[in-house]
Amino acid sequence: MAEIEISILQRQALQRRIGSEEELVEKVYAVEQERNSCQAQINWQFDCETARTKLRHLYPRLAAL
Repeated sequence: MAEIEISILQRQALQRRIGSEEELVEKVYAVEQERNSCQAQINWQFDCETARTKLRHLYPRLAAL
């Protein structure tokens, strides 16, 4: 989820040169306020168990305790 939000922030606020730290803070705050006000959500395509099945090569096997 963090990667998705960072990508949105980059596309909406950080593509242009930013002249000062204050301008950066203002732009980030504006995007954050917009996302929060519209209650933006992430639409997951499958649950954790399905992800573990389909993407098993990305999940390490844990030894039994």
